[in-house]
Amino acid sequence: MSDCTPLKFPVAQIRDNRGLSASLTIPASSLFIEPLPEAVHAGDVAAALDFSIGGSSILLEARIAGAWTVACSRCLTLHDAPYEAQFDETFPLTDETIDVSGPLREAALLEIPQRSLCRPDCPIPWGNDGREPGQPAPEPTSSPFDALKKFKEN
Repeated sequence: MSDCTPLKFPVAQIRDNRGLSASLTIPASSLFIEPLPEAVHAGDVAAALDFSIGGSSILLEARIAGAWTVACSRCLTLHDAPYEAQFDETFPLTDETIDVSGPLREAALLEIPQRSLCRPDCPIPWGNDGREPGQPAPEPTSSPFDALKKFKEN
């Protein structure tokens, strides 16, 4: 199965075939309808799905891969952060269809990096004090505790 629309699979087909395997290429717009403030999905999501029957439920074993476009944690340059993930999900055998869009979306969202660098040696382009990278920090001219010293003197 290569068609990704819709992301619903008939339980009867899975049950009759004693399982089902599918490799999908899913447009990001199918999974991520609303924009995210911290990331944009770069390209399609690749998914490999394996359904199997176990007792009174269906087990989905899924592997996904893609990339998020995020800002570098140091210089704020946008770059792609690739990911690969796998997860398992169970569904009742009594359902008519299994919609995998929710579990795929959740698994991909969990892969948005909290911090990401555009490259391993990314320097901070300019510090908060205007220094170039590698220069020593200037000596402080005042202490943040000066106000407390004045309070104590009064």
